[in-house]
Amino acid sequence: IGALHEDGEGRVWVGTSGRGLALWNGTSYTFWDTRQGLASDIVSQILDDSRGNLWLATNIGLQRVSVEDLLAVAAGERRHLLRANLYSRDEGIPLPQFSNGHGNLAVKAPDGGLWFSMAAGAVRVPPGKGESREVPLPLRVQSVRVDGRTIWHHEWQTRGDLEIEAPDGPVEFRLAAPSFKNPEKLHFRYRLAGLDDSWRDSESRRVVTFSSLPPGDFRFEASAARPGGVWEPDTAMIGIRIKPKFWQTWWFLAGCIATGSLVVAMSARWWSLRRMRRRMEILEQERKLDGERARIAQDLHDDLGATLTEINFLGVLGASHANSPATRDRLDGIVERAQRMAKSLDEIVWTVNPANDSLSSTVNYLCSRVHESLSLANLRCRLEVAGELPTTVLDSEVRHHLLMAVNEAVNNVMKHASATEVRLSIRYQDGALITTVTDDGCGFDPEAVTKGRNGLGNMRNRMEIDGGSCEVRSQVGQGTQVILTLPVSGGPGKARRISTPSGGSH
Repeated sequence: IGALHEDGEGRVWVGTSGRGLALWNGTSYTFWDTRQGLASDIVSQILDDSRGNLWLATNIGLQRVSVEDLLAVAAGERRHLLRANLYSRDEGIPLPQFSNGHGNLAVKAPDGGLWFSMAAGAVRVPPGKGESREVPLPLRVQSVRVDGRTIWHHEWQTRGDLEIEAPDGPVEFRLAAPSFKNPEKLHFRYRLAGLDDSWRDSESRRVVTFSSLPPGDFRFEASAARPGGVWEPDTAMIGIRIKPKFWQTWWFLAGCIATGSLVVAMSARWWSLRRMRRRMEILEQERKLDGERARIAQDLHDDLGATLTEINFLGVLGASHANSPATRDRLDGIVERAQRMAKSLDEIVWTVNPANDSLSSTVNYLCSRVHESLSLANLRCRLEVAGELPTTVLDSEVRHHLLMAVNEAVNNVMKHASATEVRLSIRYQDGALITTVTDDGCGFDPEAVTKGRNGLGNMRNRMEIDGGSCEVRSQVGQGTQVILTLPVSGGPGKARRISTPSGGSH
């Protein structure tokens, strides 16, 4: 606490060294500092002039503050002390001179004058000082410049409103505030209502520049403050309307949006029709190809199949009437070859016929072929087919490779395994068709297989062509298992998935 003062209303005012001004109400303090508009946070002397004002001696000058304003700020009705006046070096007060740390060394004279002590003398404030209002500053907008060209000047016309085309460059507002008392210490603030309603401080600069302004209606306002920090109540203003360029108008933007939407819609429709036509062409080509495959399959079955059946019949008939054993053996050989050719022809017809492109048809044919082959070799055959298989279309080449690999595995069992039972297992798992051929034969060591034998290598090559794999598991005396994996869900192979899995039992 640097000073205490009781005014005529019985209020106790407290000057502090660092907290500004305080008011003691008997139980608590209310503080004001530079954030509310005081000149300094150091108050060393306090006097009231009996006219509703407090005079505060601070380290930067003598300040007059309205008690009404102080109480209004404390109540939250105002943010700043707009009517606080500061008297300092410009009024002849040497700084810093006011005594501090010795109590309230100030006194009011009988004539109403106020005396404040200084280190080298005293300062007297005459009665009624600060009551007369100063002449308002004649602040005005002097000129407006757009793109470096003056388009408006207060001497040319008196009408305040201004209408311009949308500028390509900056817009400048020049201010004029004639004052013969410390003109270099005048302070200015401005705002552009319609763009930003908050005040901006331009300090002592009298030119306000906006780099770019959008189309619209605006009002430029400016006000000035004297060296004491009091903002003048009157403001200089000018209305300005910025007309949009034709590409900034709503009708142009609406037209662009409509045109763009039309172009996008037409492009989408053109692309959709193009894709549809392309799809129809592909479907037509597939239809023609399937028709040709069906014709070839029918010709092979009707022509070559009938011919092989006739050869087989003639061979059996000739062998039954042959007198020479050598002749009978030759005819039996012909019959055997004709039967093998008929079997191969049946496989080719099945592969070529587009009616057999489904996965279910492939599984059924594999089961029938394996069962037929093992029956001829007097081997038990067990078929295990998963209850759920996807509705998938397989290319003829994929079906052919899978059939040849299964045939190779079954033929190896019949030739080398000495087995009594063969199990064919078919299931769908993780987007792949897994076909397993297992026998209970003698087994073998896969590492000791003669390199000159191509059966296992052929199976692997056929499956790898279609993106699949072939795994052989066998031990001597424990049988053999051949696992053929073929992707059927659009993987790297040629098989392709058409729809989701559907239920069923086989």
